[in-house]
Amino acid sequence: MSVSVRLNRNLANYPIACSARTAVHWKKGKRSRRWLADLPWEDKIQIRFPASLERDALRLPTGHDMGVLFLLLAELQRLNPKKRKDTVSAVQFSTATAVLRHLSVSSCSRERERLFAALDLLSQMSLRHRQWYVPLGESVRKVLPPPILDWEQRGYRISIKIAPAWVSLATDPKFTVNVPLPLPIDHASQNLALMIRAWDLEGDYQMHNRSSRARKAGIARWHRKQRLFAALETARDWFEENGGGIEIVHQHFGELGLLVIQPGQTASS
Repeated sequence: MSVSVRLNRNLANYPIACSARTAVHWKKGKRSRRWLADLPWEDKIQIRFPASLERDALRLPTGHDMGVLFLLLAELQRLNPKKRKDTVSAVQFSTATAVLRHLSVSSCSRERERLFAALDLLSQMSLRHRQWYVPLGESVRKVLPPPILDWEQRGYRISIKIAPAWVSLATDPKFTVNVPLPLPIDHASQNLALMIRAWDLEGDYQMHNRSSRARKAGIARWHRKQRLFAALETARDWFEENGGGIEIVHQHFGELGLLVIQPGQTASS
């Protein structure tokens, strides 16, 4: 069964999935004493954790963590069609295997542990956007609390309560882009897929600075060019699996030109 999520364009244009090896400087807030860290490649976005956490417990969200979040938002949207008057704020899955199946990963014990770790992270991680764009093109400052209020596993069933701010974000159809799921688990491939999916230009190509595009995808300097093209290859596979496509049509003097066919659309004649 195909699944997609209507994702707010801020989450697509400024993706936050990181490599598990990404280094970041954590500091304590002067007043709140919360743990704070700017996203390594985007200082407009700050990751926050409660002051009660130990330093060793802090980590940045991976592609797997964000994949879990997007699946929760998609399930929330399925439970809240436009005609529904009362809003559902809790989602349930029959088993952990059902969640992992939606993520296209195996149901081994290691993957179940990763899933539970993702739910724990999403219960504690908040985001601060210094520039959150609204439909009219203006930007505001926005703080998003942890997406998950609470979650539990009873027997095999997993029940997850979503924070009101995320329920509102998920059920607001304005300023969104439809994203097929699952996205690539690799952080750079996922970030590229999201950014390219959010492009409005269709049937032509966009030019980008290759180094800047790689940095915004979360790719460090080490072998950046090779890793960018490897991530683009995975992103292209994702587009093709969902009825779209990516073609590299220019790559000279540090510039990168991509011809994009968005999922569900066809190339211009």
